[in-house]
Amino acid sequence: MTTTDESKPDVSLRRLHDKECANFAIGATALGLDLLGLVDEGFLLYRSLARTEAESSLPEKERISVTHFLMSCAKDLHSAALTILRAHTFDSATYTRRAIEAAAFLLAIRSDHGLFDLWRDAGDDEAKGREYRGRFNTGKVLPKNSPDPRLRFLRAAYDECSELAHPTLESYKGRLVGAGGSAAFHFFETADTWSGAEALTGALRVHLEILHVLSASYGEALGLVLTDWPKRLETFAARLTVQRTLWKLRSNRQESAVSPSMISLSGDIMEALMKTSVEIPDELWTAAKIRAAQERKPLAEVIADALRAHLGKSAGGSGTESRKTQKKKGDKR
Repeated sequence: MTTTDESKPDVSLRRLHDKECANFAIGATALGLDLLGLVDEGFLLYRSLARTEAESSLPEKERISVTHFLMSCAKDLHSAALTILRAHTFDSATYTRRAIEAAAFLLAIRSDHGLFDLWRDAGDDEAKGREYRGRFNTGKVLPKNSPDPRLRFLRAAYDECSELAHPTLESYKGRLVGAGGSAAFHFFETADTWSGAEALTGALRVHLEILHVLSASYGEALGLVLTDWPKRLETFAARLTVQRTLWKLRSNRQESAVSPSMISLSGDIMEALMKTSVEIPDELWTAAKIRAAQERKPLAEVIADALRAHLGKSAGGSGTESRKTQKKKGDKR
């Protein structure tokens, strides 16, 4: 990934950026507007909740905390979605984990108002940093044996995301290909579209539970009972259930398996696994993958159809048209 000629700029970052943009286009087309629209709706729910604090009865410090951490959760939702669309599916767990931590902090300061001051000063004061870490722990706020099923769900999601966020074999599963001397480490994960949909709906489910528990904790102070907030959460949950069901059905039928544009860090550019290796311009490769996602066809089938169409037109008496012509000639005889 480094240039051998120091007189020329290293354009590897630009190459990776171009590939990520291509992956985003492919992923967005494959996942569809209905699913991606839930990401934007989740962001708007967080923003609406944050805006209500201005008219709330919360103390000033707590209002600042609520605004800051709610918008941090919203940002982490968008970051997780962008990461998934760029074919870094497992990396999205880091953002989801951070959102759960932010929610746990907001739950903690409801009963420990001095925690905000410790958090604010922890970075500049070592002693306060130690005290903060001793008083706040996500696991304590979200105990595994909590009587609240939403808190138990968030704890399980937190543990799972923590496992994926660390450099374990599981977290590298989508990047390591082959074994021994033929092993390769890919910059992008070799995930199909269902894996991306599963990761994104999973992240959305976590954020739905975060919105529920924060609403329950802060709802009275924020005056949510008098608004359409419960209905908005109910609608969001229903739409998410529909998407999770649809994608599960598609997975069972093995539909829409579209891989991202690949870059191997231990070898040359890897665009796909083929029996015969051919060089295809990036723009054509991206267009083919988008078409495969739109038509929910295997990529190989789209490429084969394109070749048949081209060869049928240019080969004169070969291909499908030639067979049709021969059949017609035979009929005349």
